[in-house]
Amino acid sequence: MKRKIKYIILFLSFFLFIGLQIKQEIERNIIYNKVNNLKIKPTNEQINDYLEIPSINLKQLIIKGITVENLNKNFVTVNKKIGKNRNMILAGHSIKNVFGHLHKIRLNDEIYINNKYKYVVIKKKIIYENQYNELSQNEKEINLITCTLNNKKRLLVIAKQVD
Repeated sequence: MKRKIKYIILFLSFFLFIGLQIKQEIERNIIYNKVNNLKIKPTNEQINDYLEIPSINLKQLIIKGITVENLNKNFVTVNKKIGKNRNMILAGHSIKNVFGHLHKIRLNDEIYINNKYKYVVIKKKIIYENQYNELSQNEKEINLITCTLNNKKRLLVIAKQVD
């Protein structure tokens, strides 16, 4: 009897794992389909990752390279390759489908990159556009930054990676 229960649990665990993998692939395809409907498209080399912030209902592609051109494509942009224990800057315009609701984020809200890396918000503040010293340099932290209504100020959100 105990052996049958173990096999049933193992069998269910396997299918749960496969189901989660399929769900992630479907979500990724939904995001890619959004890109295919755009007039301005990032190159294939730029699209590898996506950002999800459940508390503000954001799910958006991340493209590599924080440039005016990339920001104007209305995606979240990143300064370097995504990875575990990497300090990164994620920047985006303060518009509806990018960081338009970032001001609603709260301390301890969760942020996900590729459903693989999980972060928790530890700091949120308004900084001047040239206050780069306010950005976190810690390996396990990411910086999300967007403009505010005041063109000289930026909203900075810092989140720490959790295992």
